[in-house]
Amino acid sequence: MKDLPAHQLDPKVKTVWRINDAIWLTVVFLCCFVPFAIAAMVDPATWMFVVLVAVAVAYAACLIVWLIVLPPIRFMRWRYELSSDYLDIAKGIVWRKRFVIPFIRVQNTDTRQGPILRAFGLSSVTVATAAGEHEIPGLGADVAEQLRDRAAELARLAQEDAFKRSLAELATWDWCGARLVIEHCDKYVPEQNPEKGFLSLESEIDIVSEAGIGIHLNWGRSAVEGRSADTAYEHVLEAGKRGVLDGIIFSGAGPEETQYGYSWIDGPLPAQADEPTSLMDEAEIACCAKAAIEGGANYLGAKVCVPKDASLEKRLEMLTNIYRACGLGE
Repeated sequence: MKDLPAHQLDPKVKTVWRINDAIWLTVVFLCCFVPFAIAAMVDPATWMFVVLVAVAVAYAACLIVWLIVLPPIRFMRWRYELSSDYLDIAKGIVWRKRFVIPFIRVQNTDTRQGPILRAFGLSSVTVATAAGEHEIPGLGADVAEQLRDRAAELARLAQEDAFKRSLAELATWDWCGARLVIEHCDKYVPEQNPEKGFLSLESEIDIVSEAGIGIHLNWGRSAVEGRSADTAYEHVLEAGKRGVLDGIIFSGAGPEETQYGYSWIDGPLPAQADEPTSLMDEAEIACCAKAAIEGGANYLGAKVCVPKDASLEKRLEMLTNIYRACGLGE
């Protein structure tokens, strides 16, 4: 059987657990005790006093178990360890649990500190994956920050390494003369629900530069990442400056719910001329098209949703609006 993870929590977390448990036990006790106490005062009955005594005894027993017996056992069983490939967590008293979280699956790491943890100089570290969150509670604030930063760095390296290996595999295939490009999707941003949640543009540019592959930008996906039209323009400039910009597709995005879906959906929305909530207006299209051409882009394109009852003429008109905004002439 695999050895337990090497590291324990800060011993002060036992006091934090005792305070938290005492609070919720007391709240539950009062919710059970007070109604019967009021009823006993209004209409005294022997059975009510028996219930009150039973509730008080149960409360006292729970305090002994949760505040005296369980914290040392819980502390002893709670362990964690960070390796170069995964985070290993072991916990549980009756039901023992062991979590091994590969860093390739990690989307975000952060530290959290409620008022009780803060009073004792402690923090918790949360590691988020697509399947949910894993929390390591009760670490010293400095230790928690170091663990958070190290886990974030290992997650980034794992994802970049997986991406590099995928590109290396793709490079061995016969593409019959087709040129490979990588489309940048929105990176994972803390406190923001991602549409894709992949690597940052900076990381992707570094990787494709080594692989000799170009970057393809989607205006809407860049806007979704930064919640701003400025992000799309900044991405065009950066990819062009680094010499990897192959092309850009104009798809809209916006902060409001529309007939095409929820706010900031990777829809993609039409241009603002056809969907007023879209951030992709004529000026944004024009400046990004100009920057893309100056940055060496080989192509410009458009991909947008249309109303379900839109005629062929209407669909062509919506695409033509984007084409004309690019300033390429008739």
